Amino acid sequence: MKNYLELFRNMADEIANHPLLELREFTTYASAQAETFTAINGAFGVPLSETIQGFFQQTNGLNLRWGIKSGFPDDELDTIIDKYDDYAIELPEDEEIPFAQIKIPSIEAIFFDLDWKKVILCDLPSVNFARVTYDSADFVQKLRPFDLFSTYECMSFFMEQGNGNPKVLLLSDYYIDWQASRITDFESYLEVLLAIRGIGEGRKNYFEKYLGHKKAPLVLGAKDWPTLRTPKLFNLRGRKK
Repeated sequence: MKNYLELFRNMADEIANHPLLELREFTTYASAQAETFTAINGAFGVPLSETIQGFFQQTNGLNLRWGIKSGFPDDELDTIIDKYDDYAIELPEDEEIPFAQIKIPSIEAIFFDLDWKKVILCDLPSVNFARVTYDSADFVQKLRPFDLFSTYECMSFFMEQGNGNPKVLLLSDYYIDWQASRITDFESYLEVLLAIRGIGEGRKNYFEKYLGHKKAPLVLGAKDWPTLRTPKLFNLRGRKK
């Protein structure tokens, strides 16, 4: 599999050397322990996919955040906002909904430590998701948020017994709305994340669609990855190396 840690380090270097941007945080971690994967595999009756296990072996969590540099005069900021208009740049930035952030906790936190039952609420007796009907409590129990890129939205695994390559979906409206998302998988999500450089709105562009879970999964093959759209901010010529 790919060395995703190296790819995210390259992204961080690209941002740090960008004339318009500042890297506000980039933190990686030591590899997850083998016994953690054994416990997770036992809980779901099947090993996690190579990409999930490989990512958390490379770095057991990842935090990256960046934004437009401070100190630009208002007229220059207006020019930046107008020129790089594929994503909405809001200044000052909303702290609860950062322009660009990746916030992946440790695999232990995702699967064992974080209790989402009090956050992800469902007052329906049952939920129809991906053409399967679940008891609402069972449905919520299967959700494992793993990229908490804002307080309003996150990406989540949907863990089913016997499936080591779980569905991935976007949770919105403070993590309680699962109906406005296409389904993808972890490998495809990482490729999108690398392409959009962690921009929050970019996730919505790819995955937000009402009742998208009823459509075919948005799973990418290697042939599709070069076609993912690079933000205009990263198509500059003559950037500082």
